[in-house]
Amino acid sequence: MKWLILLACCALAPALTYAQSALHFRSTAHAGLADGEAGGAFLLQTIDGVSKGPWFLGGGAGLDYYRFRSAPLFLAASRDIRLNDKNALVLFLNGGTNLPVGLGGSPPFSNARLTFHGGEYFSGGVSWLLGMHGHRGSGILFSAGYEIKKLRESVNSTVVPCANGANCTPFVAYYEYLNRALFFMVGYRF
Repeated sequence: MKWLILLACCALAPALTYAQSALHFRSTAHAGLADGEAGGAFLLQTIDGVSKGPWFLGGGAGLDYYRFRSAPLFLAASRDIRLNDKNALVLFLNGGTNLPVGLGGSPPFSNARLTFHGGEYFSGGVSWLLGMHGHRGSGILFSAGYEIKKLRESVNSTVVPCANGANCTPFVAYYEYLNRALFFMVGYRF
């Protein structure tokens, strides 16, 4: 994962250094819905970073309730394609880690202990920026995209009853959850 983030930074660095304008701070806040095989769920994201010309590079964090509640932490890259002075299409790609939030514990009537571990997070898509008069680059964003988030779970059993009445050896089982969803978000960029 660290190599992926380093590779993305190295790939985008030349584009940021050769653009014609100065670096500008930019922040975006989104709220939306994710929908996939596991149903629909609410999600929030905030992304902060720097832009130079049409390019943007920053970091983001979110709260994603799709299937399992988790907090994606990611590197965000995007490129604006200007349609006119106010409006633009924005192509974006995000990648990072997905951390579990409030998951784990012991299921009722069980002697097992559930532990969730983080996994990878990727998302990408397109946004339409409806710009504000007199504020180039700021405005309302309507976004649509696709996300992949992974979580890992380990189930530690302390004592397992056997058929002959004795206790068998405890076991550990590992599960990996791959969650894929389409998302639609509305946000504000300034």
